[in-house]
Amino acid sequence: SVTGAVIENAKFKLIYKIQNPETAEWAAKMTGSILVDDEMRKIRTDLSLTEKVDTDRMIRQAESYYVDSNMFLNLPEKVGFVFTSTELPRATKMFQVKVKKENIELLSFEYKQATPNKNERQENKPSINL
Repeated sequence: SVTGAVIENAKFKLIYKIQNPETAEWAAKMTGSILVDDEMRKIRTDLSLTEKVDTDRMIRQAESYYVDSNMFLNLPEKVGFVFTSTELPRATKMFQVKVKKENIELLSFEYKQATPNKNERQENKPSINL
């Protein structure tokens, strides 16, 4: 499909908080899987219905996503995961960069005099005169 082709060819992906559980599961699958240790303990109930934990325990390895779908569903504001083609997904926090709007003349086809005006500084105003 077209969506799959676009996603495969995009080398940089940024995923913010997801609201749809199916989409979160899809994003978790994209992160890959890792092996995690699961510990199991035995609990016995005696005649007085008191639970006691035995010293016996079992450890087994299970496969889990590198970034769980719950993490995608519960990300804080302005936090996301960056996917690149060369590294594992990494958590990142985004901030706004406030700038002041200023018009800069980058390319000009108008003829201008070679001597700058007193109020203008040529070094801060790049232009090309043809």
